[in-house]
Amino acid sequence: MSTFTKTVLTALAVIAPLSASAGEIALNAPMQGATLQENGVDMSVYFTEADGVGYQLVATYVAPSEAPSRFQMRLADGDSVSFSVPGHMNTLYRFSRNQTQVSVKTEQAEQIAKLTN
Repeated sequence: MSTFTKTVLTALAVIAPLSASAGEIALNAPMQGATLQENGVDMSVYFTEADGVGYQLVATYVAPSEAPSRFQMRLADGDSVSFSVPGHMNTLYRFSRNQTQVSVKTEQAEQIAKLTN
């Protein structure tokens, strides 16, 4: 097991008490973290302030038999973006910011198909 993998797994264990059972998390302060577990993917999320205007969101996710992956994005007030992570197209992650709160919600592919029909 690589040092990076051990570090990510340790971080997930530390944040686990703040984890959501499934579906949605809300972060209300910089450096506050939480973890989502959805369809075999564990995702830890936190944000920092960036340039006094935007928030820099950092998410690290790991699934069984896969190496941990990380992505970052900048969110201004009112921003919202949705996407699936590679290899897990059955779950859509929606990241949004409303004033000082950042939320992450998940939707299943079946729910998404119903919304588009």
